[in-house]
Amino acid sequence: MADRTMDASNHRPHSRAVGPVLLNSTLIVSRSHRTSPISCMELLAGMHSYPEPLVAAVLTGGTSRRMGQAKHDLRCPDGRRLIDLVVDACRGVTTQIVICGPPDILPDRPHVEDRVPGQGPLAAIEALLASGHGTRYLVVPCDMPALASDDLRRLADADHDLAVFREQAGDPPHSLPMLIASGLSATVSARLASDDRSLQGLLQDVDAIRVEPPPARRLRNINTPEEWAEWCGSRTDG
Repeated sequence: MADRTMDASNHRPHSRAVGPVLLNSTLIVSRSHRTSPISCMELLAGMHSYPEPLVAAVLTGGTSRRMGQAKHDLRCPDGRRLIDLVVDACRGVTTQIVICGPPDILPDRPHVEDRVPGQGPLAAIEALLASGHGTRYLVVPCDMPALASDDLRRLADADHDLAVFREQAGDPPHSLPMLIASGLSATVSARLASDDRSLQGLLQDVDAIRVEPPPARRLRNINTPEEWAEWCGSRTDG
């Protein structure tokens, strides 16, 4: 993966044309058959202008063997589920959000199910890029409760086919969250058909741009009941 760094100086300017936001929001409601009103957060997200239409995709559906239950359904101290926190972060970036996983998870949202089941996040991304929901996808795991909209926006601002967080040249990149373009569909499919179906393997295939990451705690994913209890405790302790 090439060491191409993007920082604040490379960010595209944001437009604030309110008219197109309302038009776009109405269109999205029609496509996803939503009956609930669009929130102020989603309207503000629409005010940002990205190089191509942006869709956030939340990855769910993993087996969660170490957790012992579906991670997306974990309850926070305030009663919200883990997936609700992640969706809220996505809503600060785009109004278009799809769920990669079973259709009973947030059923009011569009869903994309794996075309090659049981092959991990790469299979979810392969199905996503072939879904036709958009041309640029912000792929976000459901198990990063501390992610903020500002973190995701830094990836979304990258005018590139693939962008990931990476600390320094020579360091391994964070495979998720990532920004990926639908034009990489064939590359992802080829990687999925190989013996190495890891996201790190995909990052070896593509010239990804490096985006300065947020603090490490915001990229922490939750894998065990102990990690979840620790994170919840840090929230209640203020």
